[in-house]
Amino acid sequence: MDNDDGITLVYFYESDCDSCREQLPIAEELAQDLRYIARIVNVNLQQEKEISDKILMSCPV
Repeated sequence: MDNDDGITLVYFYESDCDSCREQLPIAEELAQDLRYIARIVNVNLQQEKEISDKILMSCPV
C-alpha cells in the first residue's frame, strides 16, 4: 500500500494505560478495515519517548 498522499491516523498509547489497552484492538481492527483507504499507525509512547516529550502532554488523548 502506498498512502503517501492519503489519510494517516496516529494512535498514541501507553501499555500501562487501561483505557489505551481497551482501545488498541479497535485501532487495529480499523487499520485492517481501512487498509486500502488510510494508514493507521500505533505509537507506544513508552517506547517512543522522544515523540511523547515533543508532542503530547498526557495519555490518554
